[in-house]
Amino acid sequence: MSDSREAIRQRILGRIRESFPAAPVAQLTEESPLAGSLGLNSMQVVDLVMHIEEEFGIQVPDRELEKLTTLGRCIDFVARETG
Repeated sequence: MSDSREAIRQRILGRIRESFPAAPVAQLTEESPLAGSLGLNSMQVVDLVMHIEEEFGIQVPDRELEKLTTLGRCIDFVARETG
C-alpha cells in the first residue's frame, strides 16, 4: 500500500530536518525551490535526493534528478514510484 501524499510530504520533511537541521523547513511550500528556499547548494540537493531514495527504497534516474527542484515535484515523483 502506498503512502498518502501528506505522509510522503512528512517523511521528506523529516529527512530534510534530519539532514539539514538549520534549513527553514517551516517556510517550505510545495512550490518553493529546494535550493533557494532551504539555502542548499547543488551538491546538498543531490544529497537530499539520495536521502529520499533511501527513505522510500527507490532510485531516481539521472534524467529525473534535474526535475526534482521543488518539494511538490519530489512528492509527485515518490508517489508515482511507490504507488
